[in-house]
Amino acid sequence: MSEMAQTDPEGIDGVRMTWNAWPRTKVESSKCVIPIAASISPIRPHPDVPTLPYSPLRCKTCSAVLNPFSRVDFAALIWICPFCFQRNHFPHHYSAISDTNVPAELYPQYTSIDYSLPAGPYSTSQPPVFVFVLDTCVIEEELGFAKSALKQAIGLLPDNSLVGFVSFGTQVQVHELGFSDMSKVYVFRGSKELSKDQVLDQLGLGLAGRRTGPGIQKGGLAVSGVTKFLLPASECEYMLNSLLDELGTDQWPVPPGNRAFRCTGVALSIAAGLLGACSAGTPARIVGLVGGPCTEGPGAIVSKDMSDPVRSHKDLDKDAAPYFKKAVQFYEELAKQLVSQGHVLDLFASALDQVGVAEMKVVIERTGGLVVLSESFGHPVFKDSFKRVFEDGEQSLGLSFNGTLEINCSKDIKIQGIIGPCTTLEKKGPAVANTVIGQGNTTAWKLCSLDKSTCLTVFFDISSSEKSEPAGNLNTMLYIQILTSYQSPDGQTRMRVTTISRRWIDSAVGSEELVQGFDQETAAVVMARLASSKMEMEKQHIQLFDLPSFLMISVFLFLMRLLCFYNSPDETAYFRMLLNREIITNAAFMIQPSLISYSFNSLPTPALLDVASISADRILLLDSYFSVSYFHGMTIAQWRSMGYQSQAEHQTFVYVYLTFLPIDGFYIHQEGFDATRWLDRNLIRLCSKFGDYRKDDPTSFTLNPCFSLFPQFMFNLRRSQFVQVFNNSPDETAYFRMLLNRENITNAAVMIQPSLISYSFNSLPTPALLDVASISADRILLLDSYFSVVIFHGMTIAQWRSMGYQSQAEHQAFAQLLQAPQDDAQMIIRERFPVPRLVICDQHGSQARFLLAKLNPSATYSNAHEMAAGMEMIFTDDVSLQVFFEHLQRLAVQPS
Repeated sequence: MSEMAQTDPEGIDGVRMTWNAWPRTKVESSKCVIPIAASISPIRPHPDVPTLPYSPLRCKTCSAVLNPFSRVDFAALIWICPFCFQRNHFPHHYSAISDTNVPAELYPQYTSIDYSLPAGPYSTSQPPVFVFVLDTCVIEEELGFAKSALKQAIGLLPDNSLVGFVSFGTQVQVHELGFSDMSKVYVFRGSKELSKDQVLDQLGLGLAGRRTGPGIQKGGLAVSGVTKFLLPASECEYMLNSLLDELGTDQWPVPPGNRAFRCTGVALSIAAGLLGACSAGTPARIVGLVGGPCTEGPGAIVSKDMSDPVRSHKDLDKDAAPYFKKAVQFYEELAKQLVSQGHVLDLFASALDQVGVAEMKVVIERTGGLVVLSESFGHPVFKDSFKRVFEDGEQSLGLSFNGTLEINCSKDIKIQGIIGPCTTLEKKGPAVANTVIGQGNTTAWKLCSLDKSTCLTVFFDISSSEKSEPAGNLNTMLYIQILTSYQSPDGQTRMRVTTISRRWIDSAVGSEELVQGFDQETAAVVMARLASSKMEMEKQHIQLFDLPSFLMISVFLFLMRLLCFYNSPDETAYFRMLLNREIITNAAFMIQPSLISYSFNSLPTPALLDVASISADRILLLDSYFSVSYFHGMTIAQWRSMGYQSQAEHQTFVYVYLTFLPIDGFYIHQEGFDATRWLDRNLIRLCSKFGDYRKDDPTSFTLNPCFSLFPQFMFNLRRSQFVQVFNNSPDETAYFRMLLNRENITNAAVMIQPSLISYSFNSLPTPALLDVASISADRILLLDSYFSVVIFHGMTIAQWRSMGYQSQAEHQAFAQLLQAPQDDAQMIIRERFPVPRLVICDQHGSQARFLLAKLNPSATYSNAHEMAAGMEMIFTDDVSLQVFFEHLQRLAVQPS
């Protein structure tokens, strides 16, 4: 177990925490900067987790389960709950226990236990249901790829699995697989939204076929009529394969200049309605294969006119995406329906254009569905990922259904919420915090689907007792218990009980134990998840200085008088049209521009719109909506003219000039949460709190090894696709964030800070710095950024390969060198879901950008004079890690 502990940081419990020693008071916890949170993998397999063939023993007061931290009186057969201190009697079948005959749940090493729950009197083993929803508004080649993938998937399903099939284009077709004489289809209009009852009525599954009691259920199906549409895979495989062979692309005529008439939202809604005919809790998945944007009916994300572009991040920021809110609202209602039924939506989006993943994110996450985004149904990312979903054995994802997660905590611990693939059950209790993060206001959550890699982030709050207890009565340990009940892939009902313990500390007296318990990887991932959540949920309120509310009106009126400047009639009409159509925030900028001040002595701060704000050592950024200007003070302008920004000793000036200022002089006002600034401020506060330094002396700054990697994580997080949405579509951003929220800490850390391995003749494969300096002509680099795996050949290696040296007997060492990263890349690809994209590129090739974009730009055009001959250079204005850390040191040592 000691060897596994070194290679498996999650251990038997599948839990990692930002802080492994907890401050006792709310005030002290707020000073920790990084929130107290736990990353939990509820059903992660582990060889040391035992399975007990009986129900768990629960506390009669708080419903916590008997665990190794319970105190036991063997003589009286009583156990004391560590959460509420209730004394509970053991039932009769525990009468033989003693201090030498202890039940498994009391073994100290069994802090995680699986219980195989006995079946109820009416319960039957319910086979899983798969309803495939196929988009036919694609070209013939793409449809062929999708049909081949479906045929392969059906062949991999267990014989007793129930299968349904829905195709859609301009209309929705529900195929009756039980009618073998001919192809029988129920057609629904794609422009009309239907309720669940309307769908059931039109399919002939209405009131006459509703479930009236458990006695009439058959194999998880509430009514016999639904067996027309859902058949066992062994019975309908031939029928479905024949149907797919005959299925062609959507034949509805599309006028020139228009997009295909695609009704994705209605198709998914009808599939959910069809599953509504199944009894509650039947394990069921809707598997959607979508090849383009929805343009018809509810859930539409763009108009049919090709001249109207699909919404971008800029459109969402400016509230200029007319379809977005309605589509999200539609999928929120669909999510409620699926969660109430206990069913799941999986999405496989394969298109060069956006398909609406950003809008569907709410229903995918709340039902715990899988999501894969690829360029084509013929791309290995889709084909291999789709196959993995249905595979058995070692490659199986371990898909489970109908999960419920409950958390019990020690006194003074509150639960703020969970970020991850779940939905709240709104179970109130004393452990519910006032502050909500993610899915909160509850101590229980629904997980319609979960697998062996599913991970959730739980945020905690410390709530000190109003009356302080005597020092002798203080409990030095805290306890958290996680109860996860679910239906396993083999149909059994199980419960995983994980009980963890940590130590309370008085951080006001000493922080050494607090520091030693800091988990840098977990903290970085938690900050990434929290920042992503805030970017989606929070809106930045306009800060208009500290003036009374009514006095602000006089300021606006004063500035409006200044707008009567000399303009042509065309200009005046233009200004007024924009004033009349923009949202309040932007219109306020037209009247009262914003002014931001940048200087060496502070972070960027709002400045008064006054001539007094001009200073020789400041840079000012003015946003008046119609124009954006930045203004250099006299001293700054002189230093810039003298080229100080190109000198190594003036890198701080470069940081102020290049990083805080908008690149190329453009500034886009974002109404939302500023994640980069939030991360910077928290990092500065953390380093100021836990760093070792003399005030106002940056050269004296050092960080404890327990914190030394955290700034590097934050540097890469600031540059990652989770924070910098530029050059990514809303669909891509939603996809990246969904995977970030559901993967374990190790994988999520790779998303933030990729791993880099170097291969050369002179040494074994070794980890390399994530820096442009790691590029060498005689090296091969393997970059794993989770979403893509890049094999990068140095210039000399690429030339030798082009000359065919690897095929010559005397150059077998070179052939082995070329093959080594290929083998390692395939190992990564085999173990990961979704399957990452494999990119093979050469130095100075066009595909090399996949590597260069992830490297620290320590060598750029601005410091070219310091570079050695032949060294790789990145053309970017981004600051390097060294400059970032120097600036962090300078700010951290300043008095707060």
